[in-house]
Amino acid sequence: KRTPEGEFRDIAHQSNSDMRQEIQDAVMKVYDETDEVIPDKNAKPSESEDNDNEEA
Repeated sequence: KRTPEGEFRDIAHQSNSDMRQEIQDAVMKVYDETDEVIPDKNAKPSESEDNDNEEA
């Protein structure tokens, strides 16, 4: 969860700090291996994206 200050905080409460580290390491490993960018459905397209769509 993101705090009002923009910092991410845990929202799941694991059984101990070793398990927390194990979960965090697994999540970050997959994150680092992922090249795909998931677009924000609510974001407005940039000018270059608008121009690309007009040419097609």
